[in-house]
Amino acid sequence: MTSLTYRKVIEAIKGSAGIQAVIATRCGVDRSTINKYMIKYPELKDIIEHEKESITDLAENKLIKKLHEEEGWAIKFWLLTKGKNRGWIERPDIQI
Repeated sequence: MTSLTYRKVIEAIKGSAGIQAVIATRCGVDRSTINKYMIKYPELKDIIEHEKESITDLAENKLIKKLHEEEGWAIKFWLLTKGKNRGWIERPDIQI
């Protein structure tokens, strides 16, 4: 059986995208063990959430890079998700 420590869990979180199955695999334990650790050490939930947010930041940065490269799909995606208040929404083409 693998000896699990708080430090080992913290290290496993880094670069995991906050995915508990990845963290558990890196620690050599079952996912339920990570859940128990999160109950015992509530701050782990915040650390995992921070890891998830860093992945979202990375994705946003990559999208912005593609916007600057004038990639059409990126422009459309940005406008449809961030430009709604300016009227950029997809409407179904309904024919009667």
